Amino acid sequence: MRIYRTAMTITEVLISLTIVGTIAAITLPALQVNIDKKSFATKKIAIYSRISQAIPLIGALNGYGVGADDTQTRTNAAQAFLMQGLSKNLKLSNICNKNKLSDCGLPETITTPNGTKISFPTTMYELNSTFSHSGTVGGVQYSTGVLNTDAAAFETPNGDSVAVFYNPDCSLNVEIEGTWSYTQSVMCVNFIYDINAKKGPNTVGTDIGFITALYPINSVVVSPAITSTVPSGRFDETLLARCNSHNGEMVAPNKEEIFSLFYNNSLANVNRGSSITCLYSLDSATEVAEKVYDLDLTTGKWQKVGSSTSCILPCIGK
Repeated sequence: MRIYRTAMTITEVLISLTIVGTIAAITLPALQVNIDKKSFATKKIAIYSRISQAIPLIGALNGYGVGADDTQTRTNAAQAFLMQGLSKNLKLSNICNKNKLSDCGLPETITTPNGTKISFPTTMYELNSTFSHSGTVGGVQYSTGVLNTDAAAFETPNGDSVAVFYNPDCSLNVEIEGTWSYTQSVMCVNFIYDINAKKGPNTVGTDIGFITALYPINSVVVSPAITSTVPSGRFDETLLARCNSHNGEMVAPNKEEIFSLFYNNSLANVNRGSSITCLYSLDSATEVAEKVYDLDLTTGKWQKVGSSTSCILPCIGK
């Protein structure tokens, strides 16, 4: 019996290779994006874990760099906090001052979630200009101010680059229902991290994020990741449900997460161009009426309110 052997012709081989190449060109970039997202997500969890575990070990977060009366020493309080406080509980491989942030792997320009490019902040007021604010309400002059300290930065052995914004005079949380307070005073430390140094894309929400430590003792450490904003409107269970309807991947932020979004508003674009200047926060989905907070983005003042105010409700990633 004669056996016939068949083989592909050169033309058929070339056609097959072309098809395989086309499929690879289409699928590989998407696959790489998914790999990068998972890698970034893992690194974000890791850096948050390291910082949130180190903060309680420091003790009181305020007071670093304020031993001397001269303004320059107080301006450099962030560097003092790193060297005298954080470095005792978190391994830092390098520390850089305001003028040398790039030496710690931080980019000079970053991209916000809406695609806007901004210069990397180097002082407390560049992070958020409302850290110093004054105005008049009902004919009464008021002001709230935080020392305009310079940023400092550090690198970790894991390859993270982190900028630090520090308030040496941070205070405890005071919550009096129906009374306005200012959130600026309760921020002790704000971290902006880049989990892959200058490699890119240097975009907030991708490889760049932020972590905030509030209150000098019994500190709360949060790292909100804003992913979308639901339309403004009367706050109720229906509006809240829009956060909880995204396949369980989003939630409404709590009070401290709202504060962190305010401090980092230039990075997070919380208001997304809206003229409405307040945000909602709540402690849980079952406490809609009792635990709603109204925070004015233009001043930083906040109070606990009822459920009828019209504000923006930002959704954050879990």
